[in-house]
Amino acid sequence: MFKTKKVEKKKGIFVTMMICQNSNPSESKWGKYSPEDSACENWCEVGAGAVAILCSDCTQRALQNMGSKTVSPDSLL
Repeated sequence: MFKTKKVEKKKGIFVTMMICQNSNPSESKWGKYSPEDSACENWCEVGAGAVAILCSDCTQRALQNMGSKTVSPDSLL
């Protein structure tokens, strides 16, 4: 599981935040889509059962690098 923290979203309402998998690119399945020459530092709101998250920035880099390839949902697992 990646690092998590509780953050107060509204007065008395807390949410769980998790750091992007690419905070440790060498351990991430998606490490080649981390920011160039650095680790990702983005935190995302997650549900209670989450064990990992790929932030929208890293997801966008992955999609851009796929170009015009057709991708099946099973190939992303």
